[in-house]
Amino acid sequence: MKRFYVFLTALAALLFLSCASLAEKGSLDGISPRILKLLADRGLENCAEDYIRLSWVEAPKGVFQDHTFVLVSKDGIHHEVYHYTNDQTDENADQGWNFKTYYDCLAPQGKGVVAFQRHDANDRTGSDISLYKDDQGFLIYRIDPDNEEYWMQAISIHVIKYQFQVVSWFDRSNVSSTEAYIRNGKIEFYDWSAEKKRGNVNLYTVFGLNTDFRSLPKSYQEAKETFSDPPVIPTGTGSNSLPNPQRIKFTADKKYEVYSGPGKQYLRSANGKASMSTNDWVQVFGKESGWIMVQYDITSDHMRIGWIPEKALPKKSNVDTIEFIYSDTTIISDANLTDDPLFSESVLCTIPAGNTVQYLASMGDWVYIEWNGASQPVRGFIKANCLTNMTKSQAKAAAMQSASLPSDSRRSQSLLRGREG
Repeated sequence: MKRFYVFLTALAALLFLSCASLAEKGSLDGISPRILKLLADRGLENCAEDYIRLSWVEAPKGVFQDHTFVLVSKDGIHHEVYHYTNDQTDENADQGWNFKTYYDCLAPQGKGVVAFQRHDANDRTGSDISLYKDDQGFLIYRIDPDNEEYWMQAISIHVIKYQFQVVSWFDRSNVSSTEAYIRNGKIEFYDWSAEKKRGNVNLYTVFGLNTDFRSLPKSYQEAKETFSDPPVIPTGTGSNSLPNPQRIKFTADKKYEVYSGPGKQYLRSANGKASMSTNDWVQVFGKESGWIMVQYDITSDHMRIGWIPEKALPKKSNVDTIEFIYSDTTIISDANLTDDPLFSESVLCTIPAGNTVQYLASMGDWVYIEWNGASQPVRGFIKANCLTNMTKSQAKAAAMQSASLPSDSRRSQSLLRGREG
């Protein structure tokens, strides 16, 4: 019996990857006349490839909506998904349909057949895991004209907690037969050809309808290089310590400009190009003046702490105001300032000894400061032993004594070197 079950599982996997021979080009049969008119108003009536309708999709507060998604392509290569909603209580009230938005790169791109397939509550992954318990979702697949015996690419979307979320995907054009599944806060990678799990990585965001299929990791190795785990924040000194950050899930596939302080007047690192992607973990320390202080992942060994607008927060997020010290203090020895104190310690700028800075908070053996002695104000972290409570004149005298040391014992005093932070 067990052997028969394994055979059925393998057969299901084979059918999943090679059912293109059974698939037909999409059709608009049965689509709402109102939606056809809305498409025609945009000049797209002859560009629609396929559609799918999900009825009675539950939204918060007991509200239900109908959703229709239409695949549209003007050139047979680039495929967009147009989204229409209907909140009429009568599901046949055709005039209730309205255009919501469109998704530029949610669907797999390229020549060939691109179409929808409705989810089934009995669907299983390669490891016999159910990703959903109803039919409120769909898959978008692409069949390459040169390989019509199987699906070349596919992405699967389902309604979870009132949201349309990506739950699985694969791309055979780059990776042999590996499929990714999102389950229990992890992306699991399963190799169909070897019938084995390749591994999993932690996921700290939600991939929604704005997801770009091309940006999704197509292999376990790619995911390991893309995603990392958030660091443990060391405790600072007494009440001056930075607050412990909370991890917040932002909407996926968003990017925000990052500044070293709470405002666009502050230095922006990475040669003025620092930005935060929401496709990995984000830690939020708190807010100040309409901005939030965040730490996020750039690469597996390079993070950044900076500021983005508070309006970027997901709805219902609860973030406290950070109470900084704002105490003037003096640099006793040249201090390398960084916005990545826990990993790369890459230098954002160097503050020469004798300069006055504002002490804001502490984090382990680092202190968070603000310096206004350059062309732009900048916030970042320096080693605590670079600070002193001496007067400015005393600090300058100590700096002159430090300057009398051999040159190989002193740090460079270059300012705002413009390195990647």
